[in-house]
This record gives sequence, C-alpha cells and structure tokens, in this order.
Amino acid sequence: MNEIGAMDISMRSNIPFRKTIEEVYSGVHDGPVLGFGVSGIVRKITNKETKEEFAVKRLNLTAVDSDKARLQLMEEIEVMCELDHPNAIRLEEIYESDSIIYLVQELCHGGELFDGLDIQEDYHYSEDDARELVKQILSAVSYLHSQGVVHRDLKLENFLFTTKDSKSTLKMIDFGLSKHFKYDDIHCDKVGTPYTVAPEVIKGKYDEKCDVWGIGVIAYMLLCGDSPFGGCDQEGAEKSLKEIRTNILSGTVQFEPADIWAEVGEEAKDFVRKLLTTDPSERPTAREVRRLPFLNMKPKQSMEPKQTKTDEPCANCFPFLNPILAKLQNKKISKFEAR
Repeated sequence: MNEIGAMDISMRSNIPFRKTIEEVYSGVHDGPVLGFGVSGIVRKITNKETKEEFAVKRLNLTAVDSDKARLQLMEEIEVMCELDHPNAIRLEEIYESDSIIYLVQELCHGGELFDGLDIQEDYHYSEDDARELVKQILSAVSYLHSQGVVHRDLKLENFLFTTKDSKSTLKMIDFGLSKHFKYDDIHCDKVGTPYTVAPEVIKGKYDEKCDVWGIGVIAYMLLCGDSPFGGCDQEGAEKSLKEIRTNILSGTVQFEPADIWAEVGEEAKDFVRKLLTTDPSERPTAREVRRLPFLNMKPKQSMEPKQTKTDEPCANCFPFLNPILAKLQNKKISKFEAR
C-alpha cells in the first residue's frame, strides 16, 4: 500500500478534503455492475451533490498477492493518470483506503463495440462505418504509443460508445494489462485475450506492434462479423485454446464468409492483410497504418454521382434566369483567367 500511495496521483485528483468516496458518491458498493476489468469490478455511481453519473473501478489490494501483480496495478493507475485523448476513457478522481483503490472515470452510456457489432444488419458494419470506427481505435493506439504505452489487450469489449447514438465517439478502456515501454524494448509476458492476441505474444517476445495486430483483428470483425482465427463466437468457443493459437501462429487470413467479403473493397482487405502480418518486423507501426489507402478513402456514398433530373435544372425550370446565370458564369471565368 505504501508503494502505491507514494505514486504522484494528485494532479488528476479532485477529492474533497478528508471525505471518503462513500460520502461523495452513491452506488459505490451496490450500484449497477457495468463490467469486469482485468484488475477489478466496475460499477455505476452518482455524485450525491451534482447528481452526475460516473463509473468507478474498484481495485482490491488484498487480492494483490505478488510483486509482479502489485507493479502491474501501479502501472495501470499511472497510465490512466497520464492519458488525455478524446478516444481514451478519462480518469476523474482517485480514492484510497487501507485495502481498496477506487478509480472514478467518465461514464459511457452507449455500451461495448462488441454489442454494437452484434446488432448490425447481417452482424457486420458497412465498410464506411467500419473505417470510421477503426480510425478512432487507431487514433487512441497511436496516442498511447506516442506516450510510451502499449495496451496489450485490444478487443471489441474494450471500446465503449459514449452515447447510444451509433455514430458517437469510441473510448478505449481497461488498462489493466497496459505497460510503459521505451524504444526497442522487448516484452515477454504472455498476456491478452485469445482471439486478438498477436503471434509474437504467444511466442513471448514482442513490442508495441502487438497492438497493431489487435487493430487488424478488430477491423476484420467489424467488416464481416467473424473472428479471423476463432475464439469469440459460438463456433470459436468450441475450439480449444491450442487450436486458436495454431491458427494465429499460421497467420492465414481467409476472407470468409465469401458473400460478405465480396462486397468489401480490395483496399480494406489489403489493410487487414498488412496489420495481420505474422512477422512484426514487416508489420506497420501505428503511425504508418494511418497512411494506408483504406483509411484515406472517401465514403462510398459520397463517391456515388448525384442524380439530377436535368443537366441544367435552373435554366430549364426558370428560362427567365438564363441571362443572369450566363453573366455570373462569365464573371467566374474572368476571375479565374485573371489569376
């Protein structure tokens, strides 16, 4: 407790002097459960004075039974204190007791990206919508890497919509496995979620590019509704962990179901292929991913030519405007030629 308490977290705290979290918020122990993070349970709480709602993550220090677990807990808190990005969950306050640390965070009302995918028609997003979601995910990951932090557990469940509007902002959550790194650092901890874990993590030697692999898996799922290597749907749940790992290590990406992928452009498929490159030295960095064609395409709808009844609707519908339109057109041409 002393080690964690020694961490400088005052810059992100706004705690009324000598008040406990129970005095400031209701629902700390009995509020609706929002989820379970890597290191603790998350509940919805309400500020008793302002009535504003938040989420609180409860970290039980008595469950920390090793130095390694204690260091990871400290890492999570430190990372959250440092984050300041529109696509990363915001830490509001920190409360401490003898055995519990409470992380008060902004509340997202729109649910998980996993659930958002599940309610889509044919259980997948359109290419345009998938692109916009991937852009937000990549923006958060690029920011993390620029701050020297690797997430290590990117998955659909770790992104929340801020509101119930399907076009609302995505927020990255759960930094329980996140870790600071320096350039050329190599990590060895075998952590993550089976369906999004990178092959080099399975092998036990990796860097921040493991997050790029995670983005590739998420992009694949947003575009077709299935996991590229199994592990998260009913069919994948029946597969053994060993089989899923074998699929990941092989790196064979099959664009199935074929009927769904037939409607997806080659730029999107190439995007997935590049991110799901098994050799991390050949995989782009998060910064390089931003320049790939798929993310820089115009929406398909905007590229469709607008249908008009005639080539000259004003002239045909209102003949008396012809002389005025002609003068305006001549003026525009003259200005252009004068330059």
